[in-house]
Amino acid sequence: MADAATQRPALVRAMLEPRFFPHSPRSVELRATHISWVFLAYELAYKVKKPVVFAFLDDGTRERRHEICREEVRLNRRLAPEIYLGVAGIARDEDRLRLTTEDDPAAVEHAVEMRRVEEGRSLAALAARGELDPSSSRRSPTDSRASMLRHRWRLPGGAGWTP
Repeated sequence: MADAATQRPALVRAMLEPRFFPHSPRSVELRATHISWVFLAYELAYKVKKPVVFAFLDDGTRERRHEICREEVRLNRRLAPEIYLGVAGIARDEDRLRLTTEDDPAAVEHAVEMRRVEEGRSLAALAARGELDPSSSRRSPTDSRASMLRHRWRLPGGAGWTP
């Protein structure tokens, strides 16, 4: 039986290598959903949209995935500008992939570039612990952002930064 890691696309294998990233993280972790791969590279995270088509979503072309990355950043920066840094390009140079600027003509894929937030502060983790405030979904964007800014964002391992 084949090892699952060898069945991964070349892009995923490349981005799991710390040397892929200019900031040289000690390690890279992968989180996968049915529509994206998220690479946790110490203080940064990169979300790459999978080339999938569902009845509710069409990410089948590189151009569409690029457009969706840009839209995700545009929408999410409204409430979390300190988290959503922008869109990065992923280019191929001969036999290797590398991060580049969004507008690099050599880009073969794109990713949402974000600051990594401690997983214990994610929506899923808060919900699992019963710590979600149902009234928070009815707050104004200004109130929600003010609430977020009161929290000190933490890097894995306890190192912190304040947005």
